[in-house]
Amino acid sequence: MDFAHHLLLFSFSLLFLPPASSLAVQRCSPKDKSSLLDFKNSFSNHNVLQSWTPETDCCDWYVVDCDEKTNVVTGLTITYGEIAGRIPDAVARLTHLRILRLKKLPNLIGEIPPSIANLTHLVSLQLSWTNISGPVPAFLANLRNLLFLDLSYNKLSGSIPPTLANLPKILAIQLDRNRLTGSIPESFGHFTGTVPNLILSHNRLSGEIPASLGNMDFTVIDFSRNNLVGDASMLFNASKKTQQIHISRNMLEFDFSRTGFPPATLIAPDISHNKIRGNIPSQITDAIFLQFLNVSYNRMCGEIPQGWKLKYRAEEFDYSSFFHNRCLCGPPLQACQTDGIKAKAGKLPICSLTQDCQRFHEPAGILWTRSDFNFSVSGSSLKVEFLPTAQQEHQDAHLEFLDLSFNKLSGSIPPTLANLPKILAIQLDRNRLTGSIPESFGHFTGTVPNLILSHNRLSGEIPASLGNMDFTVIDFSRNNLVGDASMLFNASKKTQQIHISRNMLEFDFSRTGFPPATLIAPDISHNKIRGNIPSQITDAIFLQFLNVSYNRMCGEIPQGWKLKYRAEEFDYSSFFHNRCLCGPPLQACKTDGI
Repeated sequence: MDFAHHLLLFSFSLLFLPPASSLAVQRCSPKDKSSLLDFKNSFSNHNVLQSWTPETDCCDWYVVDCDEKTNVVTGLTITYGEIAGRIPDAVARLTHLRILRLKKLPNLIGEIPPSIANLTHLVSLQLSWTNISGPVPAFLANLRNLLFLDLSYNKLSGSIPPTLANLPKILAIQLDRNRLTGSIPESFGHFTGTVPNLILSHNRLSGEIPASLGNMDFTVIDFSRNNLVGDASMLFNASKKTQQIHISRNMLEFDFSRTGFPPATLIAPDISHNKIRGNIPSQITDAIFLQFLNVSYNRMCGEIPQGWKLKYRAEEFDYSSFFHNRCLCGPPLQACQTDGIKAKAGKLPICSLTQDCQRFHEPAGILWTRSDFNFSVSGSSLKVEFLPTAQQEHQDAHLEFLDLSFNKLSGSIPPTLANLPKILAIQLDRNRLTGSIPESFGHFTGTVPNLILSHNRLSGEIPASLGNMDFTVIDFSRNNLVGDASMLFNASKKTQQIHISRNMLEFDFSRTGFPPATLIAPDISHNKIRGNIPSQITDAIFLQFLNVSYNRMCGEIPQGWKLKYRAEEFDYSSFFHNRCLCGPPLQACKTDGI
């Protein structure tokens, strides 16, 4: 038989060979592949898992990780997607799984299944930004290798299981932004192994913080936005290595004078919006790494310490870190009285209706006396059917801070407030004010104040005249404003914060400008804003917060951020729910256009 005939037979035999993909050795364990396919098929709308097919190697599947040597599945990470259904028991058959992340899956529902307890090799369990509900399971304490537990941004309810303190290797417990009730477990003062970061904020926790937590050297604690009462001083200790303590927006009451601060580690304490008394201990100025401080909205007195030794913050803290206290004084607030904090007869440097000013039957009547520097009636049960007007004959009033926030004030905003020559801040937020923003607010006759009008019922358009003013802080969020707001954005101004979210504003964002050396926090979310994001926003080096989500914007998200005080770039939550924004951190832009 000649060579040509042999070649013909060989070629003919190739027609009967199986496909090359089936000849290749598949690394994936058949048991794991079967479990993953069952996992996929338990969901509806599982387009994100399209690469999961029986013919292919599961170690090559999207969002699946395998061990390099044993080829067992060790990681399953699904973030962003429309998969719908409950967490199936099939996932628990992946017995070598070390990382399970199901994040930002709004159609994921149901409770956390007990079968998860079988995943004893897990080091990281993240089920966050979903609609799972039910309790935080006590059986999670059986995951003895767990380092990170993140169940944040869900609808979990019930109490926190005390047995979580038995996790010997745990480094972080995040249960924030759920509907958890009950108290913080006393056992959290007795972690048997490592001491984790403890993030329990934005829940409905109540009762006192257990004194036992003073035994632990937490790095990060966040108990903010709950209903906690009593003492929290045990969290502050100069001998610890605490970096962040967030206990804001509770009902805590203790003497801040008796607290201590770790000078070499403290970065961010926030005790605002409580009932904390005492003064600010002078040793806080030794905290060289301090970058954020908020003691506002409390009942504190005394002189604010000076001589900060800040190593990584260019400027000292401004008035917003300290205001709304009973009688704190000294820079950056008003000067302390030479004869003490007590006001002299005929003068009222500070007035808080929640405390000493209860004796005034008509608190608005003292607003315009010539010696008033700071008038506050925030957070009271005051109900006034109108705001008082500033009379022309009192244009030389000394008022610097006007705060009527968190009341039940109604009616329109008097245009004559623009006549206050020394005003630094006007806070009328969280009332029931109606009507439009006064056109006169574009013509302040003296200083240009911070303008906080959020959480009201204001309507109409933002006056174009406001573009004449160089505001440092503007907050018009959560009203019923319509039309244009582009006049608030200008690269030549010194604006730091612009909050206009949750209105019905419509304008082209492409035509806005951004102050590169001052802008910190723009929030334009939840409007009808169109256009793209101008590329010059990446030059705003002090930017720390950005939210353009829930609008009608298109185009590629700018890259190359020059952020000086933010470790990471902005994630998808800053940009999502727009008509056709694309590029990292969202989906890639199409090569043939949007």
